[in-house]
Amino acid sequence: MTPDFHAIFTGLCYKIAPLYILIFLGILAGKFLKVDRKSIAALLFYIIVPIVFFDFALHTKIHTSYLLLPIIFYIMSITLSLIYLNISKQVWREGARPNVIGFAAGTGNTGYFGLPVALMLFDAQTVGIYMLMNLGFSLFDYTFGAYVMARGKYTSREAIIQVSKLPMIYAFILGLFLNYLFGIELPCELRDVTDKMRSAYVVLGMMIIGLGIASVHTFSLDLKFLSILLSAKFIAAPIVVMLIIWIDKSAFHLFDPEIHKAMLLMSFVPPAANTVIFATLHNSHPEDAATAVLIGTIIALIYLPAAVAIFF
Repeated sequence: MTPDFHAIFTGLCYKIAPLYILIFLGILAGKFLKVDRKSIAALLFYIIVPIVFFDFALHTKIHTSYLLLPIIFYIMSITLSLIYLNISKQVWREGARPNVIGFAAGTGNTGYFGLPVALMLFDAQTVGIYMLMNLGFSLFDYTFGAYVMARGKYTSREAIIQVSKLPMIYAFILGLFLNYLFGIELPCELRDVTDKMRSAYVVLGMMIIGLGIASVHTFSLDLKFLSILLSAKFIAAPIVVMLIIWIDKSAFHLFDPEIHKAMLLMSFVPPAANTVIFATLHNSHPEDAATAVLIGTIIALIYLPAAVAIFF
């Protein structure tokens, strides 16, 4: 093990350790304080996340050369989602498990988990581009991904109606509208509030994983469900991103090496906490979703620092 590998690996392990403390606190809150996870999920979805999306859209300066990045990740998310949705439907002919896997395959914990790591690894400019790339995953979560998850319980028409009720979509559009047409910025007092909302987004987003685990009364692993879901995150997603980087290096030369590293980080993150939130809201096997996200997050404690140390 080289000194550089050891330094990066150890530093990242220390950096992401607090995220695991938040999950543990969520478990304690669910077990002993009987905190209602559905209320927390609703608080995130309908209040905190829309404010974070609005603030991001209002204050991000998007350069033309990087507009392709969220589109690339959005298309990648849809592709992986459809592939794993159809694979899972061959395993489970009924029920919502394929929909949960289809959602999880198309997204990742790029916000709650990935953003603190990005802040450690990159300068402010690259972190800003990371956030722009993250927009592709976020749009997937609240559009196509939300539709896939809702289809586990609703008809196509009902699922579209459910997606149309998500306020973060309208908050983001409003933020872009005010940003690019009027150049409006929030006063310092309100920026302080939105900064605190971002912190709440990270804290509650990780704790809801613990709340989901706390609700598991009989802990039994569905190995097929677990292996299919985790293969999407830790095998398929990195391979696809590496292929995209290889194509760019070989043919297009659109992005520099730091952007390629940020793209790789996007592919190394564990399953998204939003998987638990959506599964909770739709009552689509939330215990299985929480277990898979927890195990994936535990694996990432070693997997992500090792992958970063090797491929960076």
